[in-house]
Amino acid sequence: MVRLDTRNAAGSTTYDGGNAYTLFQIQTRAAGVVDTHTVPFQLRAAPTGSFIMDSEGDIGLGGLPGTAKLYVNGNVGIGTTAPGAKLHVAGYIKSSNANVALKATNSASQDVPANTFTRLNIDSVTYDPSGGFDTTNRWYTIPVTGYYIVVARVRLPNGQTAGIDTGIGVNTAENDGTPQFSWQEYQSGRTSIDIVRVDKFNAGDQIRAYVYFDSAMTIGAGAMYLAIQLISI
Repeated sequence: MVRLDTRNAAGSTTYDGGNAYTLFQIQTRAAGVVDTHTVPFQLRAAPTGSFIMDSEGDIGLGGLPGTAKLYVNGNVGIGTTAPGAKLHVAGYIKSSNANVALKATNSASQDVPANTFTRLNIDSVTYDPSGGFDTTNRWYTIPVTGYYIVVARVRLPNGQTAGIDTGIGVNTAENDGTPQFSWQEYQSGRTSIDIVRVDKFNAGDQIRAYVYFDSAMTIGAGAMYLAIQLISI
């Protein structure tokens, strides 16, 4: 059935032109079903519409879109005709959020004094597509509020006294506490300290890596590492 009607705001058919607009329908409908949809365009099979576009251009597939720009009542498949979830993509996904990431290290050695929270002189960026890292202040400015994974690691120099306390943290300020700081005891021989933090950060937060040593040390070039990745918003 193809039908061109005029409808009033209440949705009933009128021919007096009062508060009316044009409606175009291609539909099948069971006997006795009353059409109450007040939308300008729809392709549908009763009782719910299979394709509906409302007066604001919002689209509903399988139902009215409500306040959504696109509403889908069912699973969506991209590259698959048998989606097994609300969104099923058969293939790789490219997202601008995937570019909210950082990988950086230090280009020169750094003297770290004893008994002081000290920011790491990370200044050599190998991956920062969003441009959020400040090599002068050595921090990364969070571009969008969300949950991030932050990883920091430092290779400590050999020959230190075994058993001294060392620690490493990633936070918006250099301080102790959980989950932003991890204490680790120095072991004889080759020793690295690291921290992995998954947490919510707000847009504008300035994330930096820092350490605390009971004994002064010199960290060699390339011995520091900071990585940040947005995982959810």
